[in-house]
Amino acid sequence: MQAAYAKAMTLLPPYAYSSDDALLPIGELAKATGQSVSALRFYEEKGLLEPVRTKGNQRRYLRADIDRMKFIEIAQRLGMSLAQIQWMMRDMPHGRALTPQDWDRAVQSLSSLIDARITTLQRTRDQLERQLCNPGDGFERSVMKQLDDNFTEETKATDPMLTRAAHNASA
Repeated sequence: MQAAYAKAMTLLPPYAYSSDDALLPIGELAKATGQSVSALRFYEEKGLLEPVRTKGNQRRYLRADIDRMKFIEIAQRLGMSLAQIQWMMRDMPHGRALTPQDWDRAVQSLSSLIDARITTLQRTRDQLERQLCNPGDGFERSVMKQLDDNFTEETKATDPMLTRAAHNASA
């Protein structure tokens, strides 16, 4: 392990590590984050994680990647799509620990998406309440159309983010 560590250290800029335990094999990152190894590989494929490769082509992760995975998990629990998470993490640098400014940008992006979701849900609730007070012919069609319109508007409101993330993911 020590030889692999020394080789990996030559691949990293000096600011990326600070101690002998700075790099984690994929199994240790999986254990630390509660994610499966295949999930970590998936996030790597999507550009959310960027492991260092040893000369033997083994993946090694920075301890900062534990925080990245926690951020991804929080965003997913809040109902964010993979494209939205990619957009939020677009400016998070790889290869070093994240600074408070990096986290500020990510949290501001997350807050904006949460605000948009809250607005959509409140508008939907209000429309449903109006429909319940005035049920008439075509009640089900009317409610479903309003729900669809609301979520279509939310998608349009976040479209520049999703379009950019989808473009980056396919590149």
